[in-house]
Amino acid sequence: MQADKTKAADLRAAYQAHQDEVHRIKRECERDIRRLMDEIKGKDRVILALEKELGVQTGQTQKLLLQKEALDEQLVQVREAERYHSSPKRELPPGIGDMAELMGVQDQHMDERDVRRFQLKIAELNSVIRKLEDRNTLLADERNELLKRSRETEVQLKPLVEKNKRMNKKNEDLLHSIQRMEEKIKNLTRENVEMKEKLSAQASLKRHTSLNDLSLTRDEQEIEFLRLQVLEQQHVIDDLSLERERLLRSKRQRGKSLKPPKKHVVETFFGFDEESVDSETLSETSCNTDRTDRAPATPEEDLDDTTTREEADLRFCQLTREYQALQRAYALLQEQVGGTLDAEREARTREQLQADLLRCQAKIEDLEKLLVEKGQGLSPWGQPRDDAGWSVLARREEGRKFPHLSIHPSPMSAAPGCVPGTVWALGMPV
Repeated sequence: MQADKTKAADLRAAYQAHQDEVHRIKRECERDIRRLMDEIKGKDRVILALEKELGVQTGQTQKLLLQKEALDEQLVQVREAERYHSSPKRELPPGIGDMAELMGVQDQHMDERDVRRFQLKIAELNSVIRKLEDRNTLLADERNELLKRSRETEVQLKPLVEKNKRMNKKNEDLLHSIQRMEEKIKNLTRENVEMKEKLSAQASLKRHTSLNDLSLTRDEQEIEFLRLQVLEQQHVIDDLSLERERLLRSKRQRGKSLKPPKKHVVETFFGFDEESVDSETLSETSCNTDRTDRAPATPEEDLDDTTTREEADLRFCQLTREYQALQRAYALLQEQVGGTLDAEREARTREQLQADLLRCQAKIEDLEKLLVEKGQGLSPWGQPRDDAGWSVLARREEGRKFPHLSIHPSPMSAAPGCVPGTVWALGMPV
């Protein structure tokens, strides 16, 4: 969608640049066309003025020609009159002849003056006509030149007009593409909003509410804490098993170096009986015996060691079964968290897990106390009790990782001989 927006912005920028260039070309073309049209209009006005002046002069010339024709006719008439007066056939009275002669002489002088005046006017009019014809020719040539320039301008403007048409078509295509891009962006935005709504709806459907409005994240953290508790209990069981094996090996090694004692009479629940101590019984000594003491054990101590070992085995087996049951409960809870959770069943499962964990911790505590009592104050790891500070620090670090789970030591952990930091109780809200 970001690429489409970028492409749409580029198309808009290109479209705007094309529009600016088209407007600039249009302005230049309009300015050139306006200038040429002004020049053509000016030339047309000059041509019209010259044609008007030529028409006036032509009218004057025609008028002068008419006057010339009239004068020519009058001149012909005068000449005919002169010939008539000078003919010998016509006889006039003597007085009338003198007067006619005087009148003819005067008329002849007047006709000569008029003829000269008319000839001067005709010559002047002919010169004016030639000037007008020359000017008309110049104006016609200039008009033809302007028409030629106008046609050349049209030829020059034709590519620009074609380019303008192409630019307009390209602008229309860009506008359509921008509209398509905008529609696509709107569709993508709508689909994005729909997807967000679907995701929010799915999240709201997946979000469950328990009796105490526990969130999924909180449940996952509680499960992680339970898993850590199970792993810790498993480590404790492994350490206890190793300690048990070590004690048994040490007792066997000490039993091999001892001589077989005599038979003794022992008071039992069913009465008095002679206890036969075989090599296997001799190999089992008390785990409370000092490591440096190599004295033979008494029958009471052998009986206590055998009973303690059997109880430890039974408790270890029971603890292993409870640990397996706790693992199954943890797997079941994890499967339930993966799907839709039932709040009441989750609360019951949590309570059961807490009860199992507390019971398992109590049994581990009893086994630790027993082993510590037999091992003369050594921890199940074979280290002094000064390492309790490290366990407390580890517990505090774990409490910082899971702040919503209140972790507090069980009251049973304060018992003498119990290793601090190994038996803890969960304080989870139910």
